[in-house]
Amino acid sequence: MMLPGRLFSPSIPIVLPVMLLVAVGLTSIFEAAPPFPKFPAEGNFQAVLKEGGYHAASTIALKSFFGKQCVAAFIGAVLAFVVSRMRPNRIRAAGYSLYGSCLGVLAVLFVLGRVRNGARSWFVLGPVSIQPSEFMKLFFVLTLARFLMWRKTPDRIARLAVPALLALVPFAIILLQPDLGTALIFPAMFVAMMWVAGCRKRYMAIGVVLVLIGTPVAYKFGFKEYQKKRFEAFLNPQAMSQDAGFQLLQSQRAIGSGRWVGKGFAESEQEGTESFVPERHNDFIFSVIGEEWGFLGASAVLSLFLILLMAMVHGAFRARDPFSRLVLTGLSAGFATQIFVNVGMTIGLAPITGITLPFLSYGGSSLVASLLSAGIAWNVVSQHTVTLAGKDFQEGAGQVLDMGTDPWRR
Repeated sequence: MMLPGRLFSPSIPIVLPVMLLVAVGLTSIFEAAPPFPKFPAEGNFQAVLKEGGYHAASTIALKSFFGKQCVAAFIGAVLAFVVSRMRPNRIRAAGYSLYGSCLGVLAVLFVLGRVRNGARSWFVLGPVSIQPSEFMKLFFVLTLARFLMWRKTPDRIARLAVPALLALVPFAIILLQPDLGTALIFPAMFVAMMWVAGCRKRYMAIGVVLVLIGTPVAYKFGFKEYQKKRFEAFLNPQAMSQDAGFQLLQSQRAIGSGRWVGKGFAESEQEGTESFVPERHNDFIFSVIGEEWGFLGASAVLSLFLILLMAMVHGAFRARDPFSRLVLTGLSAGFATQIFVNVGMTIGLAPITGITLPFLSYGGSSLVASLLSAGIAWNVVSQHTVTLAGKDFQEGAGQVLDMGTDPWRR
């Protein structure tokens, strides 16, 4: 009698797409990432195995991009499973402390952080690099959801002050690194969560107007020179084909060359060839998928993302607990923004901002944070709670009756 419940568990549309996306990401990174470091003249893994034995070969493999990503995938999967089994009240209670701690870590980056690609966003501890801003996105969602869950509807300016401050502080710190791509995700999550919490439409409209007014001002006085070039290349890549527009044009050529079914695994262009894409294992991993698997393969990957997002949005709609609804809204908005911007910048629909594609791009912090977010979404959609109050977002409406859990969690 439990079989139908297991087959139609609300967690399956979250867990299964994530597993498949991680597998696709590892496969693409294995082919697209730069070669293993410190190879002998022969330049292949078999030569290392022959010269130095299994230990030398395995050590180099773990130092490679693919090896590091596999380790990150394992750590992220373990953490996702752990948080999926936790009680929601424990996750909710940890929000404030995680948010505050991560803010402190972000501040320390200005002193001890390592600069990469023009941004001081990483701590480097031997072979391990950690990007705290990736985890800040998740901690911000948990914190704002906890703050809003039993507050009165934010239908007045005064009630928007604290939520806006919670979003503005990490946004400003990350923008100063400067990491524009990651910073842009915070406004998207904030707007989505405030809308679900009942913020008045006119306040949302005022926010949009302020953004439209502030964008040219920020471009004139706040953008770095390379950021301005990226935006100009987005408007006219052909005019900057040997500068900021080179990567975009190469990505478009690579994706276009894949046609319907792609060139096949490990058949993408290598460095020095006409359609080679720089940083293709990282922010431009989608160009590898489009080139090797074609339009059909790229569409399949986007379909997995769509299933994941639809499952999270559906879970937000059916949630009776305000915290669950807000968390799923914030996470889905963050994922959707990342996916749109990343895929958009590889095909010319968005400026290049240095933002990863969740579950696919190389980057241990990005992968672990994405899997941790998926684990929390898994936890939330697996809960069946009823709020004993007339309105979910009224102050003092804090009694929740547990009606059971997902049968997969029993």
